[in-house]
Amino acid sequence: MSASVTSLLVHIGPLRQESKAILERGTLPALVITPSVKKAFNLPKDVPAGPKRAIKYLSNTFIAPKAGQAMRHTFNLPDFASLAPATGLKTLYPGVKEQQCKAVETQTLAQLMVAQGQKNASLTQLVIEQPENALELLVALNEEGLLDNLEALYVRTSPLSLYEGMATQEELIDWLAKQGFEHRLSASDHYADDPDFVLLNMTRNPLFRELTDAKVETASLKARLAEYESLLKENAGQLNEAATALRKTDTQLQQCTEQRDTQKQKLDQAQKELAKSQKELEKVQQELSAKKRGQSQEQQKITLLEAQLAQLTQQNDALESQNQLIKQDIVKAETQLQLMKEFVLHE
Repeated sequence: MSASVTSLLVHIGPLRQESKAILERGTLPALVITPSVKKAFNLPKDVPAGPKRAIKYLSNTFIAPKAGQAMRHTFNLPDFASLAPATGLKTLYPGVKEQQCKAVETQTLAQLMVAQGQKNASLTQLVIEQPENALELLVALNEEGLLDNLEALYVRTSPLSLYEGMATQEELIDWLAKQGFEHRLSASDHYADDPDFVLLNMTRNPLFRELTDAKVETASLKARLAEYESLLKENAGQLNEAATALRKTDTQLQQCTEQRDTQKQKLDQAQKELAKSQKELEKVQQELSAKKRGQSQEQQKITLLEAQLAQLTQQNDALESQNQLIKQDIVKAETQLQLMKEFVLHE
């Protein structure tokens, strides 16, 4: 379970009459961070805390935008001590003289609140009596988120830059206006008494947070719109490229279609010629088959005649052989006859 959040009033710097009056009128628990309580006022008696209001005083504690070490300058004017050398202060009050300059340890308000057990407190009212670095403090507090719930702000300033690096009243009001704070004239301003050293009473416009959120949302929407516009431009470029490629493809497709049609015409013509050639081939094949059939019959006759010739040849050879034998017998008989004739003659 999270700790409960309590509203808190914080006072930073010397306790002057105006800021003392704010503490007296207040109803919130308060954290008073001041150089010296006893020297300024007997506050535990002058400002009663009451049974339901806690006021804690921290003396000789110094708040700065960043924790560390700083030089504290004290002057012969009460409550004008600062963490920066005097500049315009000497012009505003010619008799001002620096009496001491010594190093002091500083801490941030966030660190102090944690140390004082106020980590979860909501800073609702803030009094800054350190004009030398009031704007720097506010910028640091704003960055830490400590001003998010702030409703009332009292800050000491001057139209002049009284200390080295101090923002003027105009610069301070200008920055606060950008954070939603409006200057409200009140008795605490004391223009009639000292218009050159005033405690401004600033209140935050209740619609500022909504306005800030709306601005953030608007900025986000603008960023998204710019992103969408960039994407649209990119897509438009891609679409143009695609359209160009499509047109090129259409042209190529048309050329391919024309080539296909031409090839189809050639194919049709070739098929017609092929059909014609096939008919002629069939005719030739039929004629060739007829001739082959005729040749087959002739070949059969030739084969038969060749067989007959072979038989006759064989018979003829046999007859010739027989004839030779007969001839040999005749020669032999004639020889014997001749021999007989000769024999007879001799007888």
